[in-house]
Amino acid sequence: MSSSSSSSSSSSAAVEEARPGAAAAGPSSLDVYYGAKLDALEAALREKAIGLLRLQAQRNALNTKGGCGRASAARAADWPYTDRSMHPPCPPHA
Repeated sequence: MSSSSSSSSSSSAAVEEARPGAAAAGPSSLDVYYGAKLDALEAALREKAIGLLRLQAQRNALNTKGGCGRASAARAADWPYTDRSMHPPCPPHA
């Protein structure tokens, strides 16, 4: 949380420096409003990035463990039925 507040204060400081005479008056209500919006969007982006990393790790773990192998061409060729919806159950994993 502290990094988002520091980034918003630095971004609002950059906005204030861009406008002459704004430093004496303080941040405008628009600066405060959009600063809060940016903080909320940055927090949501961080949460989404963390969720993405978690899902990627989960996928990698499942791929490493080995799955059912439904997509395996060798196993599909051994299956005698043409209807792929009736796939045999996956073997239990150790």
